[in-house]
Amino acid sequence: WRPQGILVLRYVTSDNEPLSGLAALTARALQEFDGFQSVGGRIVLEVPVNERFHTDLPGFVNLANVTIPAARQIKTAGVTPGVLVISEGNPPGDNYGAAFFAAILPQLRELKAMGAIWMPHGYSHPPQYSDDPWHSTRPSQILRLLPDYAKLPYIYGEDGCDGGTDQPAKRPGRGWRDYFQDRAQAYAIWYEAKRAAIAADPYCLGSTLFLCGHDPASVWGSFDIDDDVDLRRIFTEHVEGPSRI
Repeated sequence: WRPQGILVLRYVTSDNEPLSGLAALTARALQEFDGFQSVGGRIVLEVPVNERFHTDLPGFVNLANVTIPAARQIKTAGVTPGVLVISEGNPPGDNYGAAFFAAILPQLRELKAMGAIWMPHGYSHPPQYSDDPWHSTRPSQILRLLPDYAKLPYIYGEDGCDGGTDQPAKRPGRGWRDYFQDRAQAYAIWYEAKRAAIAADPYCLGSTLFLCGHDPASVWGSFDIDDDVDLRRIFTEHVEGPSRI
């Protein structure tokens, strides 16, 4: 038996490497994950640039340019490229920052042709809804403003409740356990609107709630879903949706 789902791999870096070193960094990531091609299902490796170069237009264009050869490296290795990892609420600007993507239409066309998957993050936090369009569901708002040839399917590489989003009741570094006082059922109910939005969007292939099994030495304990029984249905309930791209 071989799994038929999607496995997303991320090579964690120090987040200060220059874009000029992306080719070498991508090669290192491929070396570390060598062999995952045979696991089964679709294996996605994120181009190793995490939540950077997405707040000013020239930087974003440069990111798109260097992403193309990195994505080719990943594709040649037999893995699906995961590209343009942006944080919730970015890029900035009117129309959900769609002007940033309008500036890279040729690059998006090429990425789509090689089967790349966009990997945005999609957090929100109370009192906003979990499907807040300016943060959590911004990817779908951006895609509807782009031509079809530039619309990449996407996966939320990180999702859930993050108090660092630029909204009222902001609590940087705090997750769902802080906002919902460890009440997993309340978190599950809050997240239902986002789950419905994902199910309704044919371009969204899935989402990853951050996180499970945090390092006790890290600061992410309030984000950890652990094995709360009331959250299991988010992962196990079958939700009908449109045919996926």
